[in-house]
Amino acid sequence: NGLAFSPDGRTLYVSDTSRTEGGDGHTIHAYPVLDDQTLGEPRVFAEIEPGIPDGFRVDHRGWIWTSSEAGVQVLSAEGHRLGLIPTPQVCSNLCFSPKQQRLFITSKQHLYALDLAAR
Repeated sequence: NGLAFSPDGRTLYVSDTSRTEGGDGHTIHAYPVLDDQTLGEPRVFAEIEPGIPDGFRVDHRGWIWTSSEAGVQVLSAEGHRLGLIPTPQVCSNLCFSPKQQRLFITSKQHLYALDLAAR
């Protein structure tokens, strides 16, 4: 469903929200981008619970900010959960302002904006 590259362009992250053909709907996969610009074998980057990683973004540090049923989950570049930004409704998608100073979060009925700490 969602896809984004790491800041160095060497990894493609893909969210699998499919519950068909063996998918569990909770997984973000990481594909190495090879020297010939093809993709290598994927690995499971993270399992998102509760909910699904419907939309996500990668920041300048390589951290993944992903939607989930509980809000926005923040993951390190290694896939470790760093924190959660709870939202009143299920988070569906998100994006950063151009300089990543603000995070915009969508839900079924609302748009939230959160000012982030300066770099």
